[in-house]
Amino acid sequence: MFMHHHFFVGRHFLGGPLIVLLLGLALVAAVALAVVLFTRDRHVARPVAPSPSEWGQASEASRILDERFARGEIDDEEYQRRKGLLSTGASSSG
Repeated sequence: MFMHHHFFVGRHFLGGPLIVLLLGLALVAAVALAVVLFTRDRHVARPVAPSPSEWGQASEASRILDERFARGEIDDEEYQRRKGLLSTGASSSG
């Protein structure tokens, strides 16, 4: 009977800190999950509207491209390619 009592005390001695450790890990995991869930939407890239000066530059470039196409300086394929580049915000040389 003494051995059983001694084993019982020893098991609680190890069980107490182990339970505290497991509860602490569960708390850390819950906080980490909450941080990930609540900050997830903040890292999504949102499109930025062009500034008025950029809008003016894009419309000016589009106007020049339209004029070059109308004068026959560039063919339909080149016109469509450059128009697509302008609409995505990329620039083309030449």
